[in-house]
Order: sequence, then C-alpha cells, then structure tokens
Amino acid sequence: MQEVFFLSVVSACISYVAVTSKIGKPFRLLFPRGFFYSLVTCGICFGFWVSAILVVIYAPRIFYLWAPLDYMLTWLVVSWFSGLQWVIMAILINKKEGY
Repeated sequence: MQEVFFLSVVSACISYVAVTSKIGKPFRLLFPRGFFYSLVTCGICFGFWVSAILVVIYAPRIFYLWAPLDYMLTWLVVSWFSGLQWVIMAILINKKEGY
C-alpha cells in the first residue's frame, strides 16, 4: 500500500505541474482546443492518465486475485488518491495566493 500512496503523490505532483504551472504552459499549448486540450487542462483528468502510466511502469498490486483485475483496481485506487491530493494542493496553493 505504501507504493500505491507514493505513486499517487507522484501522479498528483506531475499533473499539478503540467496543468497549472508556468513550466507546463508550453505543453498545454501543444494541443488545440478540443478533447485533448480539455484533458491537459484538467488536473484530475490528467492525473488519471498519469496514474495509468505509473501503474504500467511500476506494476504495484494491492490485491492478489487475477493480475489484469488487480492492475485495473490498483490503477483506480492510485487515480483516486492522486485526484484527492491534487484537489488538496490546489486549495492550499490558492489560499496561499489569496484566491
């Protein structure tokens, strides 16, 4: 479970930087308005796919029933924690900036 938590933190940080920071602006400008633009400007949506990539690379498993199901459920758990952490980061940073 520790690996899942750390992967969700990494996913939340990557998605926050890509979606909201000045560093990620050139990346966001690569996509014209439409589906992919919506994907790279929504932190929770982007974190969902970042979580998928991290689960494919690191292959953590929470459950040990049937490998494909285990990886899919682990992906959903990592994505959920990532989204939760992304929202918390957004709230804390916006409070700090006075929004």
